[in-house]
Amino acid sequence: MVGVATDIAKREQTTQGMIIAHEPANHNRYGYVFTVNGKTFNGWAIPLKEDLEIGKQVFVYYDPQDPNENARTDFRESGMNGLVPVLFMLLLAPTCTETRSKPLQFC
Repeated sequence: MVGVATDIAKREQTTQGMIIAHEPANHNRYGYVFTVNGKTFNGWAIPLKEDLEIGKQVFVYYDPQDPNENARTDFRESGMNGLVPVLFMLLLAPTCTETRSKPLQFC
């Protein structure tokens, strides 16, 4: 997904959308709709920092080649968020490997 988000980030566009649904039982996600070239698209988002409500106008980031690929956050941020766990594992892996090869020591 990181590569896909990075590719989309290079060409992403933004438009206004509107929150049209709320599913509190499904990870508190919100549904939104937006229009590109007269065609309506939709997506789902789980808000991390902002308060959303039905009827609220929101920014939508989308791939102009395929507006079905859309998000409420910048694809550049999505690409970086995908790298964080990878970088964490790369930094932690040598420590875990080294720790496993040694017998447990109790103080």
